[in-house]
Amino acid sequence: MLPLIGKKRGFRVNERTIRLPNPWSDLENEVHYLVYFDNHFIVYIDHELDIEWKTTDDLDKLFESKGDEIKSKHFNVLAQAAVAETMPTEGLNYQCVLRFKRLIGEAIVSCLELQFDNALSTLGFARDYLHNRTLEVSRFWYLSSSSNYSPRVRRSCASCLGRGLCQGVADGGESAAAVAAAGFDN
Repeated sequence: MLPLIGKKRGFRVNERTIRLPNPWSDLENEVHYLVYFDNHFIVYIDHELDIEWKTTDDLDKLFESKGDEIKSKHFNVLAQAAVAETMPTEGLNYQCVLRFKRLIGEAIVSCLELQFDNALSTLGFARDYLHNRTLEVSRFWYLSSSSNYSPRVRRSCASCLGRGLCQGVADGGESAAAVAAAGFDN
């Protein structure tokens, strides 16, 4: 679990109105969910559920003064966060999408705190979270679909079998009894 650091973390703006201090006060209308802020940077989710972050000029200068290895790790995390953010979330409910985006936002927070291992780990959790939620939705759709169509299929097969319409099915000449035995009538 990531430590709670900074002044504000995990605050949804649409539940309450907050006032961001300088230098972030001009972003108040853009923030839908505040992931984290301090005097050097802010990470938030906007109203389109995109992850945004801003840094101060001082922090930008500090990053510029870092060595190539730190810069490489920093840009690697940001690139992986961008890839994760573009993963499809269609079919997921609002809460699942927001939680997925929050995980990516937390990874960016760790990156800006120069905690690159934590950032990469959190991005891994975000990808796993999305994968698991999409599997759950896929299973739900599959089961919903099969439960919706099974009664119709059963009625159709029963109707066909009852009228002898399934004689000679599938070019193999299977009888209605063979079709029923294959499990199409249950």
